Amino acid sequence: MTAYEIPLSATDQRFNIPLNGVTYQLTTKWCAPASAWTLDIADEGGAALVNGIPLVTGVDLLEQHQHLGIAGQLVAQTDGDTFAVPTQSNLGSAGRLYFIASDATTSTTASGFYEAPATPGFNALSVLGALVPDAGKIIVGTGITWITSDHPIPAGTAMIFAQASAPTGWTKSTTHNDKMLRIVSGTGGGSGGSAALSTAWTSVALSGTVAGHTLTVTEIPAHTHSGTTGNDSPDHNHIVNAGTGSVSVGGGGGYCAGPGNNLTSGGASARHQHSFTTSSIGGDGSHTHGITVNAFTVTPSYVDVIICTKD
Repeated sequence: MTAYEIPLSATDQRFNIPLNGVTYQLTTKWCAPASAWTLDIADEGGAALVNGIPLVTGVDLLEQHQHLGIAGQLVAQTDGDTFAVPTQSNLGSAGRLYFIASDATTSTTASGFYEAPATPGFNALSVLGALVPDAGKIIVGTGITWITSDHPIPAGTAMIFAQASAPTGWTKSTTHNDKMLRIVSGTGGGSGGSAALSTAWTSVALSGTVAGHTLTVTEIPAHTHSGTTGNDSPDHNHIVNAGTGSVSVGGGGGYCAGPGNNLTSGGASARHQHSFTTSSIGGDGSHTHGITVNAFTVTPSYVDVIICTKD
């Protein structure tokens, strides 16, 4: 009888492996309610043979499933404590799973390795302490086919965890600290910016200048201009040079002068009006307004997360 260690890791996994010439599909899962690892066995194609075998110690895990015809025994134990069940974190390191192939007659070797015949119901664990000593272990390294869809997360994969420390099998990355997360549609994994999140929004004061603008006529407030022509005395004259033509003042009874003559009109009785236009003032330019906003504090709610990479 030869003992083979089945290589495992402390994470849920599924793989195909030959056991004594027959390929089976093994799945290990951590069962949180029971605080124990469980083992599912299926044929090479994935058809279930038996599910939910707890990885306990002190028994042959296949003893109650001899109808499966697996030529050997499955044994779980922990380094340094034969009867300690593998924990969530030590499976594959200190917590181990062995396949004991039925291939020899009963004898006890000098190293203490126990060999037994393929007798139905035989419990090799009666001498478990000497069953799989370090000197007798053979790691199963060939013939294993990992099932890609259920393979453990590839080493180096970075993920976010909302917890205080890295979970088992992961290493906390300290490259980034006090930063926001940005979702991108392109290539991820980049970083940027310079202000730490905890101080960027603590106190913000804004100041600047409003853009220049030239008022249009419709934007000017409605207003009027007033003025006075002449002086206090209504008596005054207007001299008009007729030039080469003629000019008349007043209605049908007014005055008329011919070419080359000057016409004088006026007097208190000659009522008339004068229109005038005020002179233009201003540079027709735009102007700006300064602006200052009182400092304000922003304290958004947050959840601290850590980035970890798979070992």
